[in-house]
Amino acid sequence: MHFETAYINEQGRRPGNQDSLVLMTAETRIGPALLAGVFDGMGGLEKGELASGEMARALDAWFLRELPGIFEKCGKHLRDEAVFESWEKLVETQNRRLLSSAQRQGICLGTTAAVLLLTEKQRIVMHVGDSRVYEMDLLAEGARSDIRLLTCDHTLAQRAVELGELEPEEAGHDPRSHVLTRCIGAAEDVKPEFSSGYVLPGSVFLLCSDGFRNRISAKEIEEALSAKQGCFAEEGKTDRAGMSFEKETLSDETADIPGTGLSAGGTGRRTSSGDGADDLSARLRRLQKVAFARGETDNMTAVAVRAFM
Repeated sequence: MHFETAYINEQGRRPGNQDSLVLMTAETRIGPALLAGVFDGMGGLEKGELASGEMARALDAWFLRELPGIFEKCGKHLRDEAVFESWEKLVETQNRRLLSSAQRQGICLGTTAAVLLLTEKQRIVMHVGDSRVYEMDLLAEGARSDIRLLTCDHTLAQRAVELGELEPEEAGHDPRSHVLTRCIGAAEDVKPEFSSGYVLPGSVFLLCSDGFRNRISAKEIEEALSAKQGCFAEEGKTDRAGMSFEKETLSDETADIPGTGLSAGGTGRRTSSGDGADDLSARLRRLQKVAFARGETDNMTAVAVRAFM
């Protein structure tokens, strides 16, 4: 299995960018692994960026330092529960750190998190807040499955839907959709949600902040990302965008992790961002332009990943 990746991290019409992302790949003894994350910070121009950046750096460090140990313990089959437990501890630690920092400074801050770990056979997802993870499968002969939302927003609007007070199609336009019931760094206790499943050749994943998808529908995302196999630029190559947790920063460095059979980093290639190329990056850009044309002013961050043989 190989992974093609693309991302955008745009300020939009806001005076600053509070979003962060992480995108890393590794070769392990059981095949390739990929970590992607989108984090939408809150609490003010600089403080929101601080919160989201701290979470991105924490996941970056986890991928390099903690994941190899999990592989060692699990052997050939990565256990979902082992990753869940490790991520839960990471969120607890970062939540305490951010909360303590906010209290010392007399401010409120926090961040959402949407995180995806892929191996050759598994997908493992964690989320807090309203950043999302979508999945769809590109099947043979251009067929596709419907897009699926792998996360459930932690917002007052979603709570109203669950209580039967609001229809699902109304939630995105309800003012309560911007009021979070859960985020990292704003309360003493925060519980991330987890899910897992299988990865198939042709699976496409999208992680995004609310600014990216507020004004575009799931159907439009599906249409934009669902070209038949073979229409992507540079078919058969893997995008090795290395750790990238702020404003499209790329690394060409590769870090070897002794004794684990795991190395992380990049070869310095990423998919083209030009509109002329029919690749993941161009498709993200087209979706971004649609949102911008419809009046979106928020920061826009998204990571797309396609799995292929």
